[in-house]
Amino acid sequence: MAVHGGYYSSGISGTFTTYTSGAETYRVHTFLSSGTFEVDYPVKCDVLVVAGGGGGGGGLGGGGGGGGVVHITNTVIPTGTHTVTVGAGGAGTANGGSNDYPGSNGAASYFSEVSASAGGGGGSNAGHSNLTGRVSNGGGGGSDTTAPSATTGRNGIIDTLPSGWNGTAYGGYDGGNGGAASYPGCGGAGAGQNGVAPTNDDAGEGGNGVQINIDGNNYYWGGGGGGSGYQQAAANGGLGGGGGGSANFSNTAGSGGTGGINAGVNGTNSAGGMGSDTGGAAGANTGGGGGSGNHHGGAGGAGGSGIVIVRLGAI
Repeated sequence: MAVHGGYYSSGISGTFTTYTSGAETYRVHTFLSSGTFEVDYPVKCDVLVVAGGGGGGGGLGGGGGGGGVVHITNTVIPTGTHTVTVGAGGAGTANGGSNDYPGSNGAASYFSEVSASAGGGGGSNAGHSNLTGRVSNGGGGGSDTTAPSATTGRNGIIDTLPSGWNGTAYGGYDGGNGGAASYPGCGGAGAGQNGVAPTNDDAGEGGNGVQINIDGNNYYWGGGGGGSGYQQAAANGGLGGGGGGSANFSNTAGSGGTGGINAGVNGTNSAGGMGSDTGGAAGANTGGGGGSGNHHGGAGGAGGSGIVIVRLGAI
């Protein structure tokens, strides 16, 4: 899309909207997929860059980590065409009963020189051997184990801003750690807090995302995925679109995280037995992490895709 004389021309992708706050009206362009942002003279903007979330682990695994969030504020965007890349969410572990590997990391998102790192995939536990979540901006949750010291939620990493760009990078939190005899999964990290470790044999919840209002809505971004339950309740996804964990034996499945541009999907559960219960997918364009899958082949939920939102100064 292009900005000419302070106004938009036809866009390559995304949507152009306005909203009013107090006495000011703002122009907002939202990219749900990759494209370009073109300006014919320097213009002051706020920009939100949210990366794709990590996929949930399978086979009583951990939740995926939420994608990194970068909020650029009061920065002059130079003349020219700026590339916009919206990162995809990571795939969940396809089948926890036969594929013992963590969920996949999401993909980074970019606006010009600014990047937001993806969320890490949650650990898998199909064979009690690949218990550790993948590392990225939001660490994936560790999977279950009977030995609490053996399961590890990966540490997150935090982004840095290029020179000349003002704002804050969020994320860098860690996936949940720990295990118990009833095999609960750990929560994936959110962009705003660590993933939660299991408590009293209940699975760990996904960490909440960070709340930022750039388009007139006070949404959360980058919620972590919830851990799965085996003999106890599964866990909810974090605020900002994290997917809910799955459950067995008619125990309560985790709910998808709310508060974002889209809600995460609830996990599933077996009525009275052990089934191939799947973790809930994260909400699209939230950067949320997927919920973890359950016993006997339960697949992890997919991570949520990212988003890029550009807000120009008041009209």
